[in-house]
Amino acid sequence: MSGIVTINIESTDIRFLVVEGKQVKRWGSIPLEPDIVREGMILDHDALCGAINELIQVNQLNKGNAVVSLSGFQSVHRIIDLPKVPRKLLEGAILNEAKRAMPVSLDQLYLSFQCVSEKDAEIRHFFLLGVPQNLLDAEVKCLSQAGMTPSKINLKPLALAKIPCRGEMLVVDIELESCDIVVVSGGIPTIMRSVTMHADYSSAERAQHILEEFERTLRFCESSYLDHLLGPETPLFFTGMLAGDEDLYNEIVGGVDYAVEPLPSPLKYPSGFPLVQYAVNIALALKGGPPAGKTNGQDTQALLVDLNILPDVYRPKAPSAKRIFAIAGATAGVGLVFPLYLLADSTSTEARQLQDESNRLQQEINRRQIKIKEAEQRSEELKASIAAAKTALQGIPDLDGYLEEQRGRRIRGYDALSLAVEHVSEETTLTSISQKDGIIDLMGQVVLIDESGSGKQVRFNISLQIPPESAESEDITTAISGWQSGDDLLYEGYRIVLDYADRLRRETDWFGEVQVHFMDVSNYSPEEESDGMYIDYGDQGDGGDQDDGGGDQDDGGGGQGDGSDQDDDGGGQGDGGDQGDGGDQSGDGDFGFPGDVPGSLLHDVG
Repeated sequence: MSGIVTINIESTDIRFLVVEGKQVKRWGSIPLEPDIVREGMILDHDALCGAINELIQVNQLNKGNAVVSLSGFQSVHRIIDLPKVPRKLLEGAILNEAKRAMPVSLDQLYLSFQCVSEKDAEIRHFFLLGVPQNLLDAEVKCLSQAGMTPSKINLKPLALAKIPCRGEMLVVDIELESCDIVVVSGGIPTIMRSVTMHADYSSAERAQHILEEFERTLRFCESSYLDHLLGPETPLFFTGMLAGDEDLYNEIVGGVDYAVEPLPSPLKYPSGFPLVQYAVNIALALKGGPPAGKTNGQDTQALLVDLNILPDVYRPKAPSAKRIFAIAGATAGVGLVFPLYLLADSTSTEARQLQDESNRLQQEINRRQIKIKEAEQRSEELKASIAAAKTALQGIPDLDGYLEEQRGRRIRGYDALSLAVEHVSEETTLTSISQKDGIIDLMGQVVLIDESGSGKQVRFNISLQIPPESAESEDITTAISGWQSGDDLLYEGYRIVLDYADRLRRETDWFGEVQVHFMDVSNYSPEEESDGMYIDYGDQGDGGDQDDGGGDQDDGGGGQGDGSDQDDDGGGQGDGGDQGDGGDQSGDGDFGFPGDVPGSLLHDVG
């Protein structure tokens, strides 16, 4: 079938849409079983591949022209300013600035960028987007195994901002197990949050959770972007599977003070088409950015256009002009020489054919003899493997229970890592995270600088004891060692570390023991800053697919971090609460694992 095929993978289903020109032609979905996809992480690779393949076969979808979405969980974006530099030096300048601005090591991200200001301006603004390599690699691998080659991949929150095409707006996408909140200010998505929802929420519980996260996002926006305050006339759009739930919609609309508007569509569609449910697919089908002109006083040419985050390593390579000309020349040469060759060798053609046939038969005999030997060898190896597997299974009386225990252990460990990272304050830098045998070790440092420019650096180690899932709850204790008396600046550093440990105690109910060790105190020197964070996930039992949790994502824009589903006592994270509004330390949950393709990839799509 012709046309553009768009694919949106959610935790509950996979939705497709076929567009020809400006007309929606076909749409549909296939449900997913629970825990195949959760918070953007593919937990059951084979099951997802099977579902994608079924979707393609049943609906006869074109496999070679698909545009696919990627979940916004764990993504990080920033807006940076750079002076005008020659184009050949631009990528290097952006990469250096990204190392400073991004809260996650670039080795774990695929990095994309796009200029969002006039190209001839003396100071240029660039939108940076980092997506976890492990999430993107896993999705591309599933699509490839199902026979589908994506031409583009768009981040879901960025795609949602393309449909209304407003310089100032709010978008809330509501799914059964997630909620995305997008704030567009000055024509650029300044805040994008992906928040986890419980599938068994009632309408009232879901509405309350969404309103709390919505208010938290707006408070952070007001404190961090004072030059772009959103007034009550700012349009608010709802999308997603549950945006059509009348009871839920009315409860949310009754709790906001913004101008709720119906979602517009730049495409024509038949009667009965569920627009809000397929809003992401509609956005994926749009080519480029919004049309030129003015919208609500904003220059739409300054809006972020189509940002393809598919790394170059996965993009099909077009043949070069040199190669095309070489093939054409060779073909023409053969066409001229071949008749002369036939004329000169006509007398010996039959003899050569007989000799070639004899050689071919001998090669076929040799090949089949080799295959027989290989088959015999494989048969012996399979018998040995089957015997070893039977022996191993006999040693595990309850295989299902064992696997479930290992899976629960892995999930609890990653949830713990995610919470530990989410609660990091602005002044705190985590330099190492490791997990082994139910113990999570956090190592980091607190740097404080007084008005004179001098500072103190406090290094600490926090050990978190996680009891088994079946253990009875017990009182949580905190052990502190390495305490040193000092001046007010040093005391403030100790207070920050203790507040961080105390938040971990109060925010969780399964840390059996929390130990804080102050390792050393030294004068702060900028040269001693850490280049990044080392994460060691330790022994994960069955070694299966990793589930890093991720938590509620909230990375903010423009060098600001809006936290990640933090309570109001977030300690410098996100929208603040008792501890301030946060800075570059953005709560991006568990930062993920290195993907199959090493290193980060920088490419310019603008």
